[in-house]
Amino acid sequence: MASVGHVRDLPDRNPKGVKDPVPGVDLEKRLQADLPGHQGKGQNGRRPQEGCQDAAGIWLATDLDREGEAIAWHLAEALGISPGTGKRVVFNAITRSEVERAFKNPRRIDMDKVNAQQARRILDRIVGYQVSPLLWRKVAGGLSAGRVQSVAVRLIVQREREIESFVPRSTGRYRVFSRPVLEKRTPFPKNGSGGCRRRARRRAGSRTAGPLQTRTGGSRNTTAFAPS
Repeated sequence: MASVGHVRDLPDRNPKGVKDPVPGVDLEKRLQADLPGHQGKGQNGRRPQEGCQDAAGIWLATDLDREGEAIAWHLAEALGISPGTGKRVVFNAITRSEVERAFKNPRRIDMDKVNAQQARRILDRIVGYQVSPLLWRKVAGGLSAGRVQSVAVRLIVQREREIESFVPRSTGRYRVFSRPVLEKRTPFPKNGSGGCRRRARRRAGSRTAGPLQTRTGGSRNTTAFAPS
């Protein structure tokens, strides 16, 4: 028999005469939740109790995730089955071997997953019913605030405000050392000829030479540079 989803859930609105800020959740009593029976019905229009009256055994084969675990727990509560004795079977492939393996190895209902689903559902309801009206007034009507998106937006806004209010300032002292750069000179070739060395010396002397001196000797004039 199919449960067709959840058989119990938080109410959409408060009962007549009750003005709780979050329907179905008592904010003053450690977030105690009220889970009335859901209006939805099972297969062939029958409720779970009606379909299991003549059953020889009951196995709870809902999905593997926490939603499926919570549905199994709701069904067990509706049928009067203790979570510790309920036969919970799980399989992730609809094949003969997987189904047979699951029914040969039933387990108990995992209350950790059930409590995780309950916490998620209650947080959804608290954030949705208390933050969504703010969105209707400030942004646009019909918007719904989620438990994850609301916190994420809050963190982003806080970080952006920290960035905008940041004032840069120096927080350390620095010492700078410099070294003079020596002029790179081209050395004389080690194995060069005497003529190359003499020409290089003459070029070097011409850059630092003093006034011209002219000597007359024999039949020709000789001009030389006098070092300064």
